[in-house]
Amino acid sequence: MTRQRSCLICTAPSLYAHWGITSCRSCAEFFKRTIVAGRTFTCRQGEGNCTINPRDRHNCRGCRFRKCELVGMKFDPKNASLMPAQSEKIYLEGGLLKNADEEWKASSSGFIDHTTFFNYERSESTTPLLDKIMNGYSIMCLTRLSQEKKFVSESCKDIRVHNLVLYLATYSTMNPIYELVKEGIREFGNTSFTQFKALDKEVKNSFAERRLTCFDMLESTYRALHHFPDCRETRMNGYTTYFTNSDVEEVFKTCDDDVDQPKLMGEWKKVVTRLSRMVRYPLELVKPTKHEFAALLGLAFWNDENADESLTNTANKAKFEIIRELHVYYKEQSIADCATRIGRLYCLLVNCEECAVKVDEDFEIFRLMNMFEKSFHHQ
Repeated sequence: MTRQRSCLICTAPSLYAHWGITSCRSCAEFFKRTIVAGRTFTCRQGEGNCTINPRDRHNCRGCRFRKCELVGMKFDPKNASLMPAQSEKIYLEGGLLKNADEEWKASSSGFIDHTTFFNYERSESTTPLLDKIMNGYSIMCLTRLSQEKKFVSESCKDIRVHNLVLYLATYSTMNPIYELVKEGIREFGNTSFTQFKALDKEVKNSFAERRLTCFDMLESTYRALHHFPDCRETRMNGYTTYFTNSDVEEVFKTCDDDVDQPKLMGEWKKVVTRLSRMVRYPLELVKPTKHEFAALLGLAFWNDENADESLTNTANKAKFEIIRELHVYYKEQSIADCATRIGRLYCLLVNCEECAVKVDEDFEIFRLMNMFEKSFHHQ
């Protein structure tokens, strides 16, 4: 006989799990509808701690949705039936499903990485440009994965996340690995956009240099969020290298003797904290799908205010097509409130641009501190 439990969101009686946790059908349906519609809610009281009562038809939707997220509810649109699987009836432990492999399969279905390239299908598509962007980004990831191997070395801080081994970053590896990012963004442009591929080499290099910091802020935070969902102050400075504020002493222990390490580490922590506030947290709220993230990458790539008139016209045409295909995607997914979703994507992009400006200013200061003299920000 199946033992009755309580919904982790509203405490209503529940026999089964929905979307990965013990929950009642009502809360599961509410979570699904909110995700599919792309809606967001704010707390009515403004404090974020409203009680969710199963007998109250007017519960605070902001707190209800937030609680769904906090207890680990994950909606998989590819498996959208609320009928509980047999494993969910049997393997409920303390209200949470204990099956990491299945959880990873579900989460990875909406994530673009170096493996996406191998699943790329050149078939008829209603969003061919977004598909090319996803493919181009995956190739960029695959190239970086291969090339970074010659710079990293094993340490006690190495960790395995999903299908990758991640290495703790070091001062000596930051410059060469960031050079790979520069190469990668040009490769991404060539693969994803025929307009960019047709440009002269010098124009490409100058354009990619200007877009580098913003593009890096976006895509590295995207990967950090996926690999370290519970640690906002973890930064991916390479495709396979990471660091946190707690590791900063080990990261910079190989600095030159003339570097003021205490001051450097303090400033570095401020940079990471700001990145978390300006980019990581908004990205968590948006939770972009693969198509939305592809659109973000494309918009971040072409959003160059310093381009000449000809290149600006090219960029505007590319951005128009990206948004057009995003509308097609929303229509196919029956997402009605697409204007709100697109608005949030643009707000995130603005944050990335503002953060990029501040990061470039920070690295000017780091150079004055004799750090990164051959700066990996705009040499």
